[in-house]
Amino acid sequence: MRRRNLIWVVMALALLLAVGCQNRTGTDGKQTSAEGEESNGQAIEKDTGTGKGGQDNAGDTAGSNSQEEIDYAAYLTTEDYSKYYDDSPNTAQPRDYTEDELALDIVEESYVSSVNAIYLRAEDYLGQMIRIEGMCLGENYDGKEYYYVYRRGPGCCSSDGELCGFEFTYNGDMPENGEWIEVVGTLRQYLEGDLAYLTLDAVSVKVKAERGAEEVAE
Repeated sequence: MRRRNLIWVVMALALLLAVGCQNRTGTDGKQTSAEGEESNGQAIEKDTGTGKGGQDNAGDTAGSNSQEEIDYAAYLTTEDYSKYYDDSPNTAQPRDYTEDELALDIVEESYVSSVNAIYLRAEDYLGQMIRIEGMCLGENYDGKEYYYVYRRGPGCCSSDGELCGFEFTYNGDMPENGEWIEVVGTLRQYLEGDLAYLTLDAVSVKVKAERGAEEVAE
């Protein structure tokens, strides 16, 4: 995923640009995700495939679909847009949470649309607590570990399905790749290099015996 941005963001961004995203300052900001992730109609976040490095392709896709060439790297560092970034590390300790704390519960029946909505309007969800279930994926990129919670969404360009979900950080024991997990955390956006990424600063990561649908379409 790292950089795997979850591919849905890229697809959503291309669509957004094709329709004509005229307001490109601050609030109309980012877009991406999950493995959908960094993206940017709102925030070039992860390249929704999965894995770092994927974002570069997201930028290329967005540029080729827009009516005018846009320098996303420059845009992401503008004063209007930079107010959405928080590069501080996750300091939250593992704890129990209450249902009242949840701003959004991403359920199986509307998984893809919920993830895309966040990537397309990330600024509307930053700082809010989100719950999501899916498979765990950990990977090393440039000597740093990254973790994702994802499911597989409808394929693109004859592929068998793309990763759709979010990166997450956690100060407790990390699950193993492929385990089914529930992640509850606060959405944060950060800048790494010249790319923006979304992550969930988790307060709870639980491995669950009962697995949901690994492939989702809605």
